[in-house]
This record gives sequence, C-alpha cells and structure tokens, in this order.
Amino acid sequence: MKYIHTVTAVALLHPKVIPLFTGYIDDAEAGLGIVIAMPQGLRTFAYQNGLYAIGRTVMGHNPTPAMPMGERVTNAKGGQSYHNYGLAGDTCPLKADGVTFDWDYDFSLLVPYAAKYGLTWGGYFPSPDEDHFENKFGHNWRDLLAMYNAGNFIPGTQFVNIAA
Repeated sequence: MKYIHTVTAVALLHPKVIPLFTGYIDDAEAGLGIVIAMPQGLRTFAYQNGLYAIGRTVMGHNPTPAMPMGERVTNAKGGQSYHNYGLAGDTCPLKADGVTFDWDYDFSLLVPYAAKYGLTWGGYFPSPDEDHFENKFGHNWRDLLAMYNAGNFIPGTQFVNIAA
C-alpha cells in the first residue's frame, strides 16, 4: 500500500522525474517487500536556507566542543540543492508499523532499483547522503539557478525548463 505522503511528495517533483521516482519506488517496494516514504522532495529556497542555517546560526542536534552549534543538516544554500528544482527526493523505508522511518535500513539495497530509472544515489557523494536520490539531467545547480533567475520555466509552472 502506498504511503499517502509519498504519493503527494512525488507529485510535487519536476515533471521529468515523477515517472523516474514512481518507477523506482514501485519496483523497490515490490522487489524488497517494503513500503518507501519520501520525507523530503521539492524544497523552496527559503526552506533550504533554513536547513542550511542549522548547525551554523541555528542550534542543531548533538552540539560538541568542535561543533558548538550542533550537527549541520546540509551544505547547500537555497538554489544550490537539486531539491530546490524538484529533481531530488529523500526516500526511506518504513518500519513494520507503516508509520516510522527505518533510518537504519541498508539504503544500498535501493540502488539497483533507482539506477534502473536513472536516479543517482547520494550514498556515492563525498559526504554520503544515503536516503537521497536525484537526476540532474546533465545540469549542475549553477545552470539550474541561471535558468530559474532568467524565468526559463515550463509554461504554467515554476519548474525550470530543462532538456533531456
């Protein structure tokens, strides 16, 4: 059974990645016998800047002498994350209760299903982000930000008009 929040989160992504995430999630659920949720998909620039502030100017979790403001959530400011363009989603299997995220899951098990749909796994990043999957369609965030700032959107939307 589909987790309702996931259906909504996927529907809010860039139109080019909706079928990729839908296929990946459906196949992984069927193949692994799990239910996958998407706690993070499309993010506004303002929301991204709020995440960026955590551990820098806003207290985060687990402060230490080396990190007195706590752990940082992201290295990307607003406009620098593929979430800001609806090209990335964070996915996490749910525990047997169907409500609680299973953050201890072996996310590498999801990789073959995501790769089948052209989604790149954040676990391969220099700073691994194991629940993160994305397809940039050959663009970097600077290209996407330039398109965004130029108003180069798919007509009737706020999604950048990328070619792929």
